[in-house]
Amino acid sequence: MTTSHAFLDSFSTPAMPRALHAEAQGMSFTDFRATYSPTFGPLRLGSWESTACGSGRYDCAATFAVADTIHSAAITAFGPAEAMTSMLYEAGIHVEITSFHQQPTETGTVTFALCSNGHRTAWAMGSGATSFESTARAIVAGANRLH
Repeated sequence: MTTSHAFLDSFSTPAMPRALHAEAQGMSFTDFRATYSPTFGPLRLGSWESTACGSGRYDCAATFAVADTIHSAAITAFGPAEAMTSMLYEAGIHVEITSFHQQPTETGTVTFALCSNGHRTAWAMGSGATSFESTARAIVAGANRLH
């Protein structure tokens, strides 16, 4: 198990936002992941795909579950944050990204996002093989922390 000191040292600035680093002080990696990247909650991401379609836009498609209802959505957007928040909004989940930090890793990308539902804010983390997948996972984690 990674100690909290070693874990936080390995995710020092600029990888982890200062405010999140301070909030997570003293957590083990297991506790950090359970808190900021929960795998449980009313929202679960099934699949995520994106394809560049020109002019800085992307065709994005996702399948996700909200409670027991499966949603499939597709949208053309300027990136994964716009796409995922729009898809979730259409499904009745309101999430806004107020701070966004991304860092490449040995196996892909990690994204830290400060999310808001208009009443509360919560930090979330997502990781994935691509920056787009990582962003989508961070937004889903944030939505689960807020709802």
